[in-house]
Amino acid sequence: MAERIPLEENWIQRANARDFSSLILYTESYDKGARRFDMGERSNFALLPAAVRAMKQLLEWDVAEISRTAGGFSLRLAQAAAELGFPRRRAVARAHYLCLRRKEAVRRNFPKS
Repeated sequence: MAERIPLEENWIQRANARDFSSLILYTESYDKGARRFDMGERSNFALLPAAVRAMKQLLEWDVAEISRTAGGFSLRLAQAAAELGFPRRRAVARAHYLCLRRKEAVRRNFPKS
């Protein structure tokens, strides 16, 4: 996974990007590991308070409760999709993950709700 090409191209995901003395010496190589997939605004410190608050909110809500809530939404989505010809099945045993597949193509006059 970490060897794939990222969607976004920017200087900060390149190898040696943290060496500010050689910033203009661009390289084609990406940084090692998942850092190659970071967004260009990784060093935008104005985002840190929002990130901290988001993490606190996740802890307040509790990860297990988030999973139960997401699972309820997934179940409702799976039931609605089954009525449209998508068989219910979970490819991975996680409440928030749902895999939908049809053998035949979706009709052009797909019903609107």
